[in-house]
Amino acid sequence: ESSEEVVLNIIESYRSWSAGLADSSVNADLDGDTISNLQEYAFGGNPEISSMVQEGSGEVLLPFLESDSGGRVFTFLRRTDASERALTYVVESSPELSKESWETVSGGMTADSPIPLGNGFEQVRVAFPDLDDDRFFRLKVSLNE
Repeated sequence: ESSEEVVLNIIESYRSWSAGLADSSVNADLDGDTISNLQEYAFGGNPEISSMVQEGSGEVLLPFLESDSGGRVFTFLRRTDASERALTYVVESSPELSKESWETVSGGMTADSPIPLGNGFEQVRVAFPDLDDDRFFRLKVSLNE
């Protein structure tokens, strides 16, 4: 009689991550820090503690845009197992803030990107060297579970 050992890696889903919260909906903001539950999940925040940085790493939770001599760099945190967790992260840009004007933009990752943070997250840096007009940027995070 032979037996075979099977090892299963259980990935925490949004549903299991948010199960114990007073309001587990993706748009809820229990701690009032302006970061929704879905964003806390996607960027490694704690939905019950008002904070703008990731516990442990100290990385800024929300995406940010920097300008340098080569153009603009858009930086955000992403789970290293995002696809297994049914998360997608898409950079969008708009010349104005109207709802219809947002479009997906593709820049190139900087040479050092993604930067592993060692806690299940990585910092992604996307460069936009050729944009000379004023634009707004945002990161659209979607959950498809």
